[in-house]
Amino acid sequence: MLRKCLILLVFCCAFLGAKDPDVLYLTWVSDPATTMVISWHTDKGEGETALLLQQKGEANWRPVAGNAHEVTGTETWVRKVQLEGLAPNTEYLFRIGEEMEVYRFKTLPRGGKEQVHFVVGGDAYQLGSLFHEMNVAIAKKNPDFVVIGGDIAYTIENRITRGKWWEIDRWQKFFVEWKKTMRTKDGCLIPMVPLVGNHDVPHGLVDPAKSPLMFYELFAFPMAGKAYRTLDVNRYLRLILLDTNHTWPVKGEQSEWLKSALSAKSAWKIPVYHVAAYPSYYSENADTTKKIRKWWVPLFEQNGVQLVFEHHNHCYKRTFPLKEGKVDDKGIVYFGDGSWGVPPRKYKKNIPYIAHAESINGCYSVTVSQSTCTVASFTSSGTPIEPPVTFSLR
Repeated sequence: MLRKCLILLVFCCAFLGAKDPDVLYLTWVSDPATTMVISWHTDKGEGETALLLQQKGEANWRPVAGNAHEVTGTETWVRKVQLEGLAPNTEYLFRIGEEMEVYRFKTLPRGGKEQVHFVVGGDAYQLGSLFHEMNVAIAKKNPDFVVIGGDIAYTIENRITRGKWWEIDRWQKFFVEWKKTMRTKDGCLIPMVPLVGNHDVPHGLVDPAKSPLMFYELFAFPMAGKAYRTLDVNRYLRLILLDTNHTWPVKGEQSEWLKSALSAKSAWKIPVYHVAAYPSYYSENADTTKKIRKWWVPLFEQNGVQLVFEHHNHCYKRTFPLKEGKVDDKGIVYFGDGSWGVPPRKYKKNIPYIAHAESINGCYSVTVSQSTCTVASFTSSGTPIEPPVTFSLR
């Protein structure tokens, strides 16, 4: 008991003079029912890498230590605490200091009986006003988490970075807005699941292991330097999060990994990525688009995938069910097309694989159970774009 008190005293003293971070965000690298990664930013030499944690209803706070690193080329420090051994479907409280604001989050369910509800969209923080409006609409949907399908903060413009200081400033403006707006109706912080896009890293398949990329310095991933990964939720949902030729090629190691990722027995396997296999604005003959259709789509079709989310085009899109490139009732529906916080583009008309398209800002609200998956589209005002689509297990 004395030892615990001394540890707590050390942590409390370390926080004297500190302030609540403007940048604070939650992510996962493993089981979302029992873990959480909490990240925040400080200036060089300021703050400690620790927090105080409490399960809702407990009387005492317990200190949890983490790690920190400096973002290359800046004076910003990213401080991360990875929480493990949490109880599923449970609310937790934390603070980054004894007198600081108390934040809340909730772990996801694990029993397989509860529904899971998430929002997915891409091409997010290009214009602040559009991003803010959509964030408000998303938060009103009360999701368990949000998947961001690449081009998160538009830190690489026209494939050229303006420098590390501009880049970190852009990221931090994104995170500040996220912290302000992304809370559930009962006040819990909404975790993000980030994917990489062409405006998140320099063009040209830069190896993160050889040249530090800010995207990888800000977020935690299961495999160092690899944004492609899976996220398994509540026993029946596997999100398959992919890198469309930004830091890892479509063909090769990632495609081989994808075969294994799709072999899981999860009832629902839902791929999410940035560049579209079936675009609404860009050419369907673009190099990366053709590679996705050649190396990934056949794997989707062979492994029971019913729906996919793709982005990059800055339009709203839903395809007909497609199999081997043709309309087929037993095929896959591709939702998209990346219009969270960007000025919408004029979609191309008369594309035979597109069932519905609009030049509008939109995201998707997805509700998944053991037997059904419902996808509902909505605008930045929260209104539906078209009627929800419900999938049943085949």
